[in-house]
Amino acid sequence: MNYEKQAQQFLYDTGTKLLIRWKETRETDFTGTYQCHDIYKVILDRGERHYIFDFTASVINTWDRLLSYNTKTTRTIHEKEIVKWGGGKYPQDLKIGAYDVLACLDTYEFEDLDEFAQTFGYTDKPSKAVEVFEAVQEETKNLKILFNEKEIEALREIV
Repeated sequence: MNYEKQAQQFLYDTGTKLLIRWKETRETDFTGTYQCHDIYKVILDRGERHYIFDFTASVINTWDRLLSYNTKTTRTIHEKEIVKWGGGKYPQDLKIGAYDVLACLDTYEFEDLDEFAQTFGYTDKPSKAVEVFEAVQEETKNLKILFNEKEIEALREIV
């Protein structure tokens, strides 16, 4: 199945415009280790309703974009050096698309922090669980403003 095509079809069917603009490259800590990620400003626009958020690209998509500027560079160079020479350039060829963004959106509501932590395995970092839980709740709230239940079900099918 062509996942990008499926995501594009969802946008078409719902009359949603997806705008993606590279914002910066920075080291972020998702798993206890800092890794280099591209950050994009994303807008999902449905006329009067829209949702604007930052999207963090995968490490591999970030590396692919940065390495495309210099084919002699390998992934063995320290990430801080990569950020220095790659972070200031606006990428002409985005390494993410509709599927990358839509497949990462969380549309499930959790009754409380305990249910969320148990679902995603947060056991040893309660402060991180609270931070992520609140972000997921906010994202879900915004998506429910943007899309109706039938459309949210269709969004969940993009996997």
